[in-house]
Amino acid sequence: MAGEVIVDALPYIDQGYDEAGVREAALAMVEEETRRYRPTKNYLEHLPPLNTSLFETEMMKSEWERMQQRQPMDVLSMKRYELPPPPGGKMTEIAAWTECVENSQAQLEHQATRKDIQEINWERKNAQMKGGEKLRELEATWVGLVSKNYDIEQACVTVEEEIMRVEKVKENALKRRRMEEERISAKRRKLEQREQERQEMLEKQREEQMRQEQLEQEAQETSTFSVEAREENFTDEQQEQTSVIEQQNGDCTEIESQNQNQVSPNSHDQSDSNQSDGSGGAEDSGKKEDSDSI
Repeated sequence: MAGEVIVDALPYIDQGYDEAGVREAALAMVEEETRRYRPTKNYLEHLPPLNTSLFETEMMKSEWERMQQRQPMDVLSMKRYELPPPPGGKMTEIAAWTECVENSQAQLEHQATRKDIQEINWERKNAQMKGGEKLRELEATWVGLVSKNYDIEQACVTVEEEIMRVEKVKENALKRRRMEEERISAKRRKLEQREQERQEMLEKQREEQMRQEQLEQEAQETSTFSVEAREENFTDEQQEQTSVIEQQNGDCTEIESQNQNQVSPNSHDQSDSNQSDGSGGAEDSGKKEDSDSI
């Protein structure tokens, strides 16, 4: 801002300038800078010549001449701080008294100015002292905040480490849980596979049993059919043999009746014996045929 004065030195509160080692440190810094900066014989030759008398006043010129002539410096005049009365011969002159009055007014003005300067110095000192207290409070607050920030950073680091540890534990737990689930799922799949194999085996056994039962049923039906067929064949053969025997008996009876009508009683007896023999042979042949058919 325009007109603002930034004070970068507070002599009433800045301390430490007279402490041991401060002057040596400053001199060491100056020596370090001069060692790093090595000027040439005439390092200002690229600049125009310096006019040393440009800012000299008449008082400065007279003082330079006095110093060159080695004359002593004039004693400080305290006349302006005195209030002498007019000389004895001029006590009745108005001009002399006027000069004394003007001198007294000048002295009063000087005193007022010195008083104002003193008040300004006191105000500056008070302002610097108050500012020093404020600066010390702010510095203490800054130190406290820096310490608190450091503690917060340490706590954050500790929390981050704890979070990393918990995440690692959680990750390991998840891995173990995943491995356990995989193991359980593998075991379940194995059990399901075994159960499926057992079911397939049972299904095969049931199919085999059903096939065996079907085969047994077919065999039983086949055997029943063969027995019935055999019985039917045996019945048919028996009926056929019976009919043949009856036919033979009928033929024999007819032959006997014819022989009885044609031959004598002797021959009739002989024919009876022959007929009995023939019927016996027929019966024997019929029995033989029955046994063969069975």
